[in-house]
Amino acid sequence: RAICASVSQKRSDISPLHFRTVNHAARMKSMGPEPKEHLDMFLTDAGLWRAVFEPDFMFGDDKKPIKLSLSALRDFRVVQPVPGLLSLLRSNYKGVMKDGKLASALQKIENFHFAFTAVTSSRSSGGISGMYSAFGRKLFDCDNSQDAANEIQDLISKLRASSRFVWVCGSPVSSRPHQMLCRRVTRAGA
Repeated sequence: RAICASVSQKRSDISPLHFRTVNHAARMKSMGPEPKEHLDMFLTDAGLWRAVFEPDFMFGDDKKPIKLSLSALRDFRVVQPVPGLLSLLRSNYKGVMKDGKLASALQKIENFHFAFTAVTSSRSSGGISGMYSAFGRKLFDCDNSQDAANEIQDLISKLRASSRFVWVCGSPVSSRPHQMLCRRVTRAGA
């Protein structure tokens, strides 16, 4: 009624679709995060963002597999998975995902990009960036570990489908030799 009075129109002059849209917008406005919560989320995400590019900032020797995978991605200057990595770290920080699952997901992402950058001497396709962004948005919406695990499994199956070189004799390439190679390449370059 207030909308009709402010526009000096009868209610019958306003289309039902417009009226529903206004009501929907009014309800949605009250459902958003509070400003302080939103700023706190930015503050947390800033630390997680820094941890993506500087793993020592957040991960010590107690979380060495996570630290090694993030360091390898940084050393190879892989930036396509950053939106997905941020969502993975956020899910771990919120307690939706445990450290072991995070380490496993990071290692699979690392293996995929290692195969493309080091072994085939080519970069992954441009569609990979969009895939990581979509994965990051879906993972952000996950409220429990089962939903997060499903999203991670979906990402891994897409990476496998995109990969031509990751699988040898039906089993994944062992991560230890390539991590040792990553360290040797890094040390030789230093």
